[in-house]
Amino acid sequence: MKTGAMIFPALGAISSPSTEGLTPCLIEPAELCPEAAGYGLGWEVFAYEDTSIIHHGGSDWGEQAFAYFDTASGDGYVLFVNGGAGRGVIYDVLTWLDPDDPLARYFLALPAVQDWLAGLRATP
Repeated sequence: MKTGAMIFPALGAISSPSTEGLTPCLIEPAELCPEAAGYGLGWEVFAYEDTSIIHHGGSDWGEQAFAYFDTASGDGYVLFVNGGAGRGVIYDVLTWLDPDDPLARYFLALPAVQDWLAGLRATP
């Protein structure tokens, strides 16, 4: 993890994405939407008024991964979860770590995520 810990400060140098050509954010409430979103060095960048959040995630049939860095606070998380349905656990952990986290609130408001979580919770 020492190498991963060195990567996050370097990511803080990624400039905020441009709002030019940005697809409108269609989630409710609209204040959860970032001002701009894009990619930098292969990472997703979400620009908010007072910070940029750098994110990368991935999965396969047996694991989920989520890495996150807040450029203003210097806080970051790296979460690894076993199981293909671990995404719900990741969202739960992010909400538990910081209920006001803008990226967690944004992801949880996405209709596709809400549908996915509803289906997961409905499964016996």
